Amino acid sequence: MTLPFHIHVVFTDRPCAGNPLAIVEDVDDLTAAQMQGIARQFNLAETIFIQRPADPAHDAKVRTLLPATEIPFAGHPAVGGAIHLATRRAGSGDLACEITLEEAAGPVAVTVTRTGSAVHGEFTAPILPHPHEGRIAQDALAPALGLDAGEIGFGGRCPGLWAEGAGLSLCARGQLRGAVPLPPSGAAPVAGDGGGRAVGRLSPCGVQSGCLASATLTALRAG
Repeated sequence: MTLPFHIHVVFTDRPCAGNPLAIVEDVDDLTAAQMQGIARQFNLAETIFIQRPADPAHDAKVRTLLPATEIPFAGHPAVGGAIHLATRRAGSGDLACEITLEEAAGPVAVTVTRTGSAVHGEFTAPILPHPHEGRIAQDALAPALGLDAGEIGFGGRCPGLWAEGAGLSLCARGQLRGAVPLPPSGAAPVAGDGGGRAVGRLSPCGVQSGCLASATLTALRAG
């Protein structure tokens, strides 16, 4: 079987920047396991698979996969997938249209515009950040992040699970110590973190810096 695919770079206006995205088309006959294998081979942050829509009024049904799991929605695949469909159909020249993608999270209407060489996509997210059910095994969190147990938590803030398409585990730190490296990528995921796909460190910072908190998002290997 031969499938067409494209590599787009989203969120940038110049080469070799932004967020790369793999787009695979004509995948209606693929199984979920086959899609996951393809996403794993690309090994990009996300791969989006284009299928025929269930509703003919929509432009495509899409499935968004990380290298290790499928998620119901993510912003950069929605933007990249919609721009790919819109520009492929329109050909050259300026354009302004709406592309509706059938996501697992619900229909997403993406407004795509192109003026000259600049292409933009805009949409309203079908999922807003919200607390996720479950608890983080806090005794495993500190060593997984390379922190001391006493560094976790500040001002009543505790580690928590959040979701916005992809799941996140947010860990509140008691101090900001510059750039603190995570353990090697082979470190085991944190139990209860929704697969160990991503963990955010949240730390307080001085008011003189003009902010209330500093956050760093770092990927951990999925189990």
